[in-house]
Amino acid sequence: MNQNPTPNNAMNVSLRFHTHNPNSTLSVTADVGKDDLHLHTQIPLSQGADKVVELHIANRNRPIQAALAQYAQLAQEHRLEQLRLVCEPTGGYERRLLRLARQAGHQTAYLNTESVKQLRVVESNDSTKSDEKDPRTMFLLVKLGKTLTHRSLSEPWLALREWGMHYSDLEAQAVAIRGRLHRVLMELFCELSFKVDFLFRSPTALKVVQAYGLNPYRMVQDGQTRCLTRLKRAQIRRDTAQRLWADAQRSVLQQLPQAHIELLELRLREGYADYQRCRERMDHARQRMVGLLHQLQHSGQVKLRAVAGVINEFLLARILGETGPLKDFDHWRQLLRYGGFNLRLRESGQYKGYRRLSKKGRAGLRKVTMQAVLPRVRKQDLFGEEYHRRKAKGVPGQKALVTIARKYLKMLWGWEHSSHAFDRERVFVDLARWSAAHQALAA
Repeated sequence: MNQNPTPNNAMNVSLRFHTHNPNSTLSVTADVGKDDLHLHTQIPLSQGADKVVELHIANRNRPIQAALAQYAQLAQEHRLEQLRLVCEPTGGYERRLLRLARQAGHQTAYLNTESVKQLRVVESNDSTKSDEKDPRTMFLLVKLGKTLTHRSLSEPWLALREWGMHYSDLEAQAVAIRGRLHRVLMELFCELSFKVDFLFRSPTALKVVQAYGLNPYRMVQDGQTRCLTRLKRAQIRRDTAQRLWADAQRSVLQQLPQAHIELLELRLREGYADYQRCRERMDHARQRMVGLLHQLQHSGQVKLRAVAGVINEFLLARILGETGPLKDFDHWRQLLRYGGFNLRLRESGQYKGYRRLSKKGRAGLRKVTMQAVLPRVRKQDLFGEEYHRRKAKGVPGQKALVTIARKYLKMLWGWEHSSHAFDRERVFVDLARWSAAHQALAA
């Protein structure tokens, strides 16, 4: 027998600790639907059997409160100290159950949806899905200790997250409106030579809409002298007005029917009005989010501050709205997993797959982080050198950008957990070398 085993055949022994005491907690799993809930729990008996208690109730406040009271009574009868509700994220339908459970003083937890799906096949040896079967599969995951933390955000963190989601909705609405306006302009003002920035960011386009509805047929009908005079009174530059006139002359050559022209102009006017209202709501949401960020900073709940060339107040507010308190994450890897920025690798024997993002996390956090990183990868910016060095090695641009985004989140996590102000040099230096350099300077 080999008395000195190599590391390859050495026995690896480690300890795993429960996040809760399973002997003092009654876990209840719930399959959550829009209109109903299927609840399931199992209590070990001394005879080697399990007492199974199941309920099928409506997903409404009073039935949930009554069911919670029944399970709490059941826990008390079996001398269990706590009751814990466990379910999958279902796009919002589970919030009522978890909120009422928290209000009643019970614990709450999540289960990974993909884990439930995969274990369902193992548990019953078939891929059948049913509302009665899912809670049993979920309970098996609970027994294996595969629960996830359910974070209940307090004010103003909850308000910051809701405003961030509202801003994202408005952002999507603005993009949809711009797409509709562009399609109408392609038909009505088909020879318009101005770029997108002129149409949606310049106040000049709105002035032309107010004067002519961006209708080239009305402009040509007025005649060149009268049209240019009217545009001048609207405080539009002469060269811009002349260019609009030339574009209008070329556009009217297609000779659309008059009724069709009037409808297109109406759609343009209404579309621009909708777009302006959407932009105003976005500005209001932006102000509210920055105000909530200031509130968190003044109360000491957030140490991060806006730094020019790193992050502005609005993007910082959006990221924190998605992450919640960064202090909740004990390690930066937890933060990456929370946003779906962790890497997934497929390897088996000699097969080596590609490393890809898992994308099993908050999509909003990935979106906002990428928006924050994109301006920072210009050649003279914070991550410009690293980004272009990776591209020079043949790394695709999107993959290099994702790598920077992961580093960016790690940087924010470290900055929040650090007692030091932001240091650009620290971003690209490991802790040992950075500490040695500061000790040398202090000496």
